[in-house]
Amino acid sequence: QRVPVTVFGRGVHQNWEQLIQTGANALSIDWNINLPALSKQLPSNLALQGNLDPALLTASPAVGIEQTQRLLEGMRGRDGFIFNLGHGVPPNASIETITAITQTVQNYHG
Repeated sequence: QRVPVTVFGRGVHQNWEQLIQTGANALSIDWNINLPALSKQLPSNLALQGNLDPALLTASPAVGIEQTQRLLEGMRGRDGFIFNLGHGVPPNASIETITAITQTVQNYHG
C-alpha cells in the first residue's frame, strides 16, 4: 500500500511542472498565489492543499471566517481540495480565530 505524499513548495510558483513530475499525490500551496485560479491550470487528479494566509490567524474571527469562506467558495467543485494554511501557525495567532476558521470549514457544505 502506497503512502500518499504531499509536496509543500513555498515560493515555487514558476515550477509547477517540476513539482508535478515528482509523483506526489498532492501539492500544498503557499498563501502568495490565488489557489482557485491556479487549480484550473493543474491536473484534476492532483490534490491541492492550502492556502489560507497564516497572518489571518492574528485577525478577528470575523475576518478569518470571511476569508475562509472566500477560499472554500473559490475551490468549490475541485475534487481533492484539502483546506489548510499556506504555511505555519504564527506564534501570536488568536485561538478564537483558529476556532472560528475550523468551525467554518467543518460546517461548509459546498
